[in-house]
Amino acid sequence: MKQRGFSPGNYRARRRAGIGGSEAAASIGESHWRTRCELWLEHKGLIPPKIENEQMELGHVFEKVAVEHLRRKHGWPIRRFSQTTVFCSREFPFMYGHLDGLIGEETLLEIKAVDSKYRSEYGQPETDDVPDDVFVQCQHNMAASETKGCRLPVVFGTRDISIFSIKRSDSFIRDIAREEKEFLDLVKSGKPPEPDCEEDLKLICQFWWKGGKPAQRVADKTLAASIERYREVTTDVLSRESQRQSIKKMIREYMGPYHELVDESGQILVTHKPDVNGVWRLHFKKKKAEVAA
Repeated sequence: MKQRGFSPGNYRARRRAGIGGSEAAASIGESHWRTRCELWLEHKGLIPPKIENEQMELGHVFEKVAVEHLRRKHGWPIRRFSQTTVFCSREFPFMYGHLDGLIGEETLLEIKAVDSKYRSEYGQPETDDVPDDVFVQCQHNMAASETKGCRLPVVFGTRDISIFSIKRSDSFIRDIAREEKEFLDLVKSGKPPEPDCEEDLKLICQFWWKGGKPAQRVADKTLAASIERYREVTTDVLSRESQRQSIKKMIREYMGPYHELVDESGQILVTHKPDVNGVWRLHFKKKKAEVAA
């Protein structure tokens, strides 16, 4: 485990040179709150970092209360760290994180305070059935802190407290480390990521171009039509992904503790099982192949 403290003066430079836990999902395109283009502009210093909303601020306040509650109720030996204490991965030095705490030496503590309307995005307690951006953040911070597992208490609203358990996946960490490094290479080169939406295009045009109007070329009718089709396809893809996630959650809720879902003839339609790294995933059966969702 590699631990290092950074003063406010050099934190900004450090931040631009690496990826923090709260940025991990955005850097690989898995965040619902921030796009890769927005994060790229932040790292280039062209726009300020997103200001925390009220829910996030309340989450920080709640952390101290939650830690004392967890110590008393579960007897967890939790260690807390100052805001200037940063953990960095020795294998991937650009991966760093500010930790909510450590339970002993080998378990990461991540605490979330979430609006109760998002409860359906989480599965059953003591599983790793959490939103993708949260899963990415936990794996990233396990890499930074060199821990083997993560306990994730989530407070929904003011009463519902559920604790999720996430195992470290080295193969998953290698994958996100590769994508984070690719993002940082774009920051270093000055080339922005591919825009994910029209808002990204507006931000790039507004903040990236400096020193005069960029060189322009007029698109012919065929290319202009293709660009419009690209926008339509992008909107359709985002809509389909939202539908896909909703269907997956519906299937998980219907299956509950069952590991297989079958049709009336007994043919397996869906299985819910751990992969080689122990991470539970839905697998949709096809006639000749099994495709992981």
